[in-house]
Amino acid sequence: MKMLSLISGADGQSHFSEVDLPEIDSYAGRKSVLQSCAGWETGESRAGAFLDFHVARVPRVLIVLSGALEVGIGSGEVRRFGPGDALYAQDTTGQGHTSRFVGETPTRMLTIPIKP
Repeated sequence: MKMLSLISGADGQSHFSEVDLPEIDSYAGRKSVLQSCAGWETGESRAGAFLDFHVARVPRVLIVLSGALEVGIGSGEVRRFGPGDALYAQDTTGQGHTSRFVGETPTRMLTIPIKP
């Protein structure tokens, strides 16, 4: 199973990448192997808010519940995330990424910090 990820590159920049999560058979098909996490939290950012370049404090999975988020990296590439989209932010060093909360409504998110 693939998940979009942000990683720290040797060049000091963040990069979008796909990570392959190990899978197992389940009663309804296939699913990823259980991942350890430190807990979870929800948050809401106002429409129009912008966070300049920053890194993830700790690796985390971010799932957009409502609204929209645009994530940019140093190369100028921007990806948009809407309800149900997930991003595995692993860029804990370097320049990091930007976050822009777009649209007319606040963006609600669920974040799941990953245990080291």
